[in-house]
Amino acid sequence: MKMSNTEKTNVAEWIPKVTPKIDQADYSFLYEENTHETPYEKLVRKCKETPTVPIGILATIGALTYGVIQLKRGNSRQQQYAMRARVTFQGFTLLAIVYSMYIQGKKSLNKVNERKS
Repeated sequence: MKMSNTEKTNVAEWIPKVTPKIDQADYSFLYEENTHETPYEKLVRKCKETPTVPIGILATIGALTYGVIQLKRGNSRQQQYAMRARVTFQGFTLLAIVYSMYIQGKKSLNKVNERKS
């Protein structure tokens, strides 16, 4: 059965339109004052704020590289040690990331609470 042009309806007409109510509070104070920083400047700032994350990343890359080199040389014992070290360093890096996110969240919450009072 063919519909005429006048009978065509919007397919998603039955879906209710929901417009989110955005809180009108001003949270711009949570963001850094320097909004015109380059990606390199942001990377340097973040590395200074949480130096354990880049250290963990470099240690993970180092252990992985060492493990691949030992694999190429056929030294399976050293390669296994390197891969275990890599997993350990990855865990350390993950914990460092989670901890830095926790600290950043606490700082943001403190700013919001100071602003409200």
